[in-house]
Amino acid sequence: MSSKTTSRKLSENTLVERYRRLSAPAGFLAAAAIAWLLATSVGIAAGLGAMYAYDRANGNAGNLSAVGNEAAFLFGGMYGAGTLVLVITFTWLRSLRNEVTGRTPVLALIFCLAGAAVTTALVANKDYAGFIATDWLAIVICGLVALLVSWKLVKAESSR
Repeated sequence: MSSKTTSRKLSENTLVERYRRLSAPAGFLAAAAIAWLLATSVGIAAGLGAMYAYDRANGNAGNLSAVGNEAAFLFGGMYGAGTLVLVITFTWLRSLRNEVTGRTPVLALIFCLAGAAVTTALVANKDYAGFIATDWLAIVICGLVALLVSWKLVKAESSR
């Protein structure tokens, strides 16, 4: 059992060391791409989960008139969970290279909010204003939680 643990730690350390050996621009792009892929995956799963829960709670399964409501829940869950994951993951990956400051999570959050703002501007409709406001509340709360967690990570990294 100890040989499995040792080989696992060795492979994890090797992966981290490979990441640390990347040039600064390549390290930034790798962190951004990995964080974005993970956030997108988690966000889509959360959005689909929110949409499913909404359907079941309101008995709208298969009802085409509720498609707009479902889309609002999909985007809200996707951007809320995606924001949380992207900000924390990007900050953590940057901290592995000792290239993290207090601005790192803020810039990641701004990136997430910009994407949500563009989507809101493209699909804004007064009929869905309540859903959109709820979505933004979820995004802001997830973003603030991500900032708090990330700032703790930055603080821990700077104290090393």
